[in-house]
Amino acid sequence: MARRAPAQWIVDRAWCVYRCLDLNHVPRSDRYQALALKLAALAPFRRAGHYVAWRGGHALVWFWDEEVREAVAEDCVDQPRRYRCIPESLLQAPPRSVAEGETVRLLRVRSGLDLQVWRDDCLVLSHFFPSPPQPEQWVRLLRGLAGIRIPESLVAEPGESLGRPWAVPAAEATLLRWERWLPHGLIATLLLGCGFNLGEGLSWWWAERALRTQYDQLSDQVSPILSARNQALQSNRMATELGRALQHRSQVALLGQVAELLPKDSRLLAWRYRGSELELRIGTDSVDPRLYVRRFMESGSFEDVRVEPSQSEGLSLSLVLRTPGEGA
Repeated sequence: MARRAPAQWIVDRAWCVYRCLDLNHVPRSDRYQALALKLAALAPFRRAGHYVAWRGGHALVWFWDEEVREAVAEDCVDQPRRYRCIPESLLQAPPRSVAEGETVRLLRVRSGLDLQVWRDDCLVLSHFFPSPPQPEQWVRLLRGLAGIRIPESLVAEPGESLGRPWAVPAAEATLLRWERWLPHGLIATLLLGCGFNLGEGLSWWWAERALRTQYDQLSDQVSPILSARNQALQSNRMATELGRALQHRSQVALLGQVAELLPKDSRLLAWRYRGSELELRIGTDSVDPRLYVRRFMESGSFEDVRVEPSQSEGLSLSLVLRTPGEGA
């Protein structure tokens, strides 16, 4: 008997915050584990649901507020017992001919418009607008991406609906988890095969001795390669951190930009700036955190915006300065 496909909950694009994470510098066998460590820090909600798909070494991540989604689900009369959540963007066809180069488009979605940037068949930026954006809004976002040609104008276009997601997470994630043990499996297969071949004319003792010698030789040959690889990865990380440090703006200019983004009824009570992380305590009568998340995300200069009630008064904001090349 054929298995029935699980029910799907299509998560509205307006609920989602998108991230494109470049993990090409991480070994393939370690990418799934590295992503798992990043998800908790990247989530912009207290209880965040998420969907992860892979495009080569890029992890495509959609976050949404799970508390809001569950509250809506409780009002559904015919809610299925089991279902999986899929972001709306995954059921809209990607642009054609993006295997090489880039595509910038403004796509109509259920509750608004989605600004998308595709590069080499990968969605590097996806930003939601509830209403048609002004040119300066999407130009500011595109300037945050390195090497993007900014179009003179953008016309909203309808999306082509798909029957199934254009990217699925399960197969790739499972492959990455099992790939960690692939070298051990190959060595074990080699030992077993050699043992059977040598056993036809030699004793098991000689076979074990020969295999152990071969294993030691392989280990000696691989050791300098692994050492050089680790040193190259460390140098790459140091160069990346140095490049980011050189891009950090002055604190005076940064606080000036923060002051421009705060609503008129807000005042800055305290701040702390460490590396690329900025923590603010805001005095305000408004308790809607989405206002602050939207303002700072649309500015194009910040990412990973998280808002929580302050222990003393007002709200506490945690932000990370945007570095060129990351999606919003």
